[in-house]
Amino acid sequence: MSGNSLNRTEKILILAKTYPSPSAKYGETSCIAGITDRAEMRRIYPVPYRRLEGKYQFSKWQWVEVETYPNTQDIRKESRKIYFDRINLHNVINTKNKWKERMSWAGGIPQIDRFKKETGNEPYLDSGISL
Repeated sequence: MSGNSLNRTEKILILAKTYPSPSAKYGETSCIAGITDRAEMRRIYPVPYRRLEGKYQFSKWQWVEVETYPNTQDIRKESRKIYFDRINLHNVINTKNKWKERMSWAGGIPQIDRFKKETGNEPYLDSGISL
């Protein structure tokens, strides 16, 4: 860790990667969604995925160990940034046994079943998590 008490080393299962989009602030970037080994959702942004060295590029359904820190530009509880040169790749969960292991992790993803009444289209959870 780099000494900041808000930094955490987390093991995250990558669930989704957005298509790279241009950003005036960050250049080409992607947003990554994952779930930690403690079953907490994570939104990782920005990620310059196609500019990462090959040894740092990860796949969907792959475990990664990363140092995360709060994204001060995003108030959602699950949002984090990562250090791109500190990505440790681990195993990819395969589809054997009818996706059994993948489904065990997918079952831990919180489901949003209520919406804010003011707008009708913003996800809402009492915990403030939107993923």
